[in-house]
Amino acid sequence: MLEPAADATPAAWLQDEIRDFDHTVGSIVPAGFEAYARVFHPAWLSEPDGRDAPVRWSTVAAARGTTLHAVAEWGALAGRWRAPGEPGLWDREPEHGSLDAAGLAALSVVLEPHTTAPESCWFGVGEGYGDTIGTLVAFSAGTPAEERDRIAAELELEAMRADMRRTEAPVFTLPNRPMRLLRGPLEAMREDEPLASFGLRRQSPNIWWPDDRSWCVGSEIDLMTTYVAGSAACIEAICSAPGLEALPASVDQRVTWDSDTVNPLPGMPG
Repeated sequence: MLEPAADATPAAWLQDEIRDFDHTVGSIVPAGFEAYARVFHPAWLSEPDGRDAPVRWSTVAAARGTTLHAVAEWGALAGRWRAPGEPGLWDREPEHGSLDAAGLAALSVVLEPHTTAPESCWFGVGEGYGDTIGTLVAFSAGTPAEERDRIAAELELEAMRADMRRTEAPVFTLPNRPMRLLRGPLEAMREDEPLASFGLRRQSPNIWWPDDRSWCVGSEIDLMTTYVAGSAACIEAICSAPGLEALPASVDQRVTWDSDTVNPLPGMPG
C-alpha cells in the first residue's frame, strides 16, 4: 500500500523542527507539540510452540526489582546489556529502531482519530536499510537441485525489484540521518510487513506523520523505544491503549543509554 513519494518536499518541515542530534526526544520527533509519549518496544520470550511472546518492560522491572519510568533504559531496568536473557522471563531484548507489527498496528489505530488525513501519510525509512538483508530458505530433504535453483533465482529477482523500488523514493536528511520518503494511508501500518515490497522485513518506518502534521512518530535506529509527538488528547490515548506500553514523555528528556536517573546502571554497553 506504500509508494515512493514524488519528491521530498513533504519532509521539509522536519528539517526545521527536529533539533540537531542533541540526544533528547526533540532530536527524534519535532519540538513544538503539545505533548509527547514514549512507546516501549517489547522484549521477547520463546514459547514451547516456537513462537515469541512479547514481554513488557514493566514485567521485567517487577521481576528485577527495578522501576519503569519515562526515562528508564533497558540496561538499567534489566540489570544487564546485550547479555543472555533470564529463563522464563525474556530471551531476546527489545528491537532497536523498529516497533513490532502488533505494536505498530495498535499505534496506528490509536492515532487515526487524531488526524484529518489518515489516507495521506508520509513515511521515512533510513537510507542503507536492506543492503545486508537476505532471505533464508530451508529445503526439505530430496528437493531437486533444479527446484532449489529456481526458487533462489526468484528470490534474487524479488530482492532486485525491492532494491529498485526503494531507490525510487526521494531522499531527505535529518541530522546525520538520510531517509527515503514513502507515502500511503495510515492503515498500511496494520499490515504484517508494511515495508516488505521495499526489501525491508520486520521493520517499521523510522519517522512518519499525516499530511496535516497533527502528530509525528519516530523510531530512532539505535533506540529500543518509539517516541510520538501530538496533542494532549492523542498522547493520553496512546498511554492508555491496552495494546501498547507507553508513558508520557518530555521533549527535553534525554534518550542515551545512561539517561536512567532512577535505576542503577550496569555499566557501559559494549
